[in-house]
Amino acid sequence: MIIGITLSLGCAACAAGEGESDASPPPSPQDAPLQRLEEITLEGDPLSDMDSGPTPEKRQPVGEIHMGSHRIIAYAEGRKCGLLVINSAKGTPISLKAEWPQNADQGSSRLPAGPYRSSSASGSSASDPWASLSCGKNAMIVEYAPKASERPSAPRGSVTVANSRKSDNSFIVVGPKDVRADILSKLPAGSKSG
Repeated sequence: MIIGITLSLGCAACAAGEGESDASPPPSPQDAPLQRLEEITLEGDPLSDMDSGPTPEKRQPVGEIHMGSHRIIAYAEGRKCGLLVINSAKGTPISLKAEWPQNADQGSSRLPAGPYRSSSASGSSASDPWASLSCGKNAMIVEYAPKASERPSAPRGSVTVANSRKSDNSFIVVGPKDVRADILSKLPAGSKSG
């Protein structure tokens, strides 16, 4: 008798919920367009220099540009976007990370391919730049403000750089080519490279 009740309850539990929900789980980081970008090879190993302990997920460098004495590296790490700005003479003035929103109602959706979560920082020296990183599963957008007039070198990876029409800032957009073009069309950007 006990065996029959147990089997009945087990079968009821197996059948419960069948066809009741069409909700699919959120995409894994590997399914996101940002994670499918081609990884670039970096000179040296600047991403591992950031580690103070074990890193839970692989860092995938997806874009690099040089602006004056600064090297700017964009990378993906699981559900996070990262930005590393390195001064060739002084080291790393800026290291930023932001996790992309899990749902469409989180973060900012003012630009295409969002929503985005943002973080920003400036270096500790008066001559260090300021950067803002907006992270989404489809793209990352960086607004970069150098302290001195700097023009970008040719970008490497899935990145396009555009100068702002309103200031000396630059926009660095990382993602698939069509997504970058769509985002750049909505930014106050002028000349582009990459």
